[in-house]
Amino acid sequence: MSLEDVIFHTLLPHKEELISWTHEEITDLFLGFGNINIYFTSDDNHKGAKNLAGTFRYNGGCIVKALTKLEIEEKFNYLDFYWGIAAAAGEGIREDLNNALEVAGFTVYEHFDKDMDGVILTPITPSLKGMKMLN
Repeated sequence: MSLEDVIFHTLLPHKEELISWTHEEITDLFLGFGNINIYFTSDDNHKGAKNLAGTFRYNGGCIVKALTKLEIEEKFNYLDFYWGIAAAAGEGIREDLNNALEVAGFTVYEHFDKDMDGVILTPITPSLKGMKMLN
């Protein structure tokens, strides 16, 4: 499964909601969506599992492809997401997006080190005051 598929399946239950969102509201949904590790929740310890996330550019491109597949009418470019990913790098992803990913069967880590026994799981949420949220 690719990151594009992860995003598509995560957002599919929210498609009708997202159609009413503005360009900016959709790009804001992915603030901080970089420097993360995404695994299937069913991969218990994730050792040897493939991290489904990638670089800021890769993540931005996968977001655009998933939104296109969802038939969101807005025209997006990976750069629309790249700068939001970079601007909130290190702050974590939005709590509503993290929750949607968990419901879809994925676990998001701020950092996962395959060589250590423990993992650092820190779903940090940038300030969401005034932002539209996924229901």
